[in-house]
Amino acid sequence: MRVSTVLRDYQEDLAQRIEGRHAEGHKHVMGVLPTGGGKTRLIAHFATRWSNDLSAQIAHRQELLMQIAMALAESGVHHRIIAPEPVVRFISDVQIEKLKRTYVHGQAPAAVVSVDTLNARADKLALWFKQVKGVQGDEGHHWLMLNKWGRAYTQFPNVAKGILWTATPRRSDRKSLLDGEGGICTVMECGPT
Repeated sequence: MRVSTVLRDYQEDLAQRIEGRHAEGHKHVMGVLPTGGGKTRLIAHFATRWSNDLSAQIAHRQELLMQIAMALAESGVHHRIIAPEPVVRFISDVQIEKLKRTYVHGQAPAAVVSVDTLNARADKLALWFKQVKGVQGDEGHHWLMLNKWGRAYTQFPNVAKGILWTATPRRSDRKSLLDGEGGICTVMECGPT
């Protein structure tokens, strides 16, 4: 059973602006909301919207994978988890504990993915990479073409829509997040500060 994710007005506004940017032809949008603004809820929203295609929701720490997987589960979205097996079991067990069932399903179109696992299993995931149409990345300020985030992102040759989520769209090393300047995104949409 799939349930729509209920968004707050400012989240709905940001989601519509991001969808507008995708409609304009921008594949790679940076979505900016402060900590506590509901980025994880928006990740679940877009995973639901993209349910007709394969999608990847990418993070780098077990805690963030858990947050994303729980947001998907709370929205009724079945999802696969591509991470080490103990992480998959842990997330599934927590869903059972909190929701009385798991939404982890190995063939689901939505995937919650560890960036390190993507890079480590690139050969095994080659066919899946080609089929994914939507990619969302947490901690979007980390995503540069020449780091592990960019290496993972470039594995998806047929992405139609991408969103990199962050609360801090500036890097301390001042490297650009823009496509063509070392980054990935072509445009940024900000929610309220």
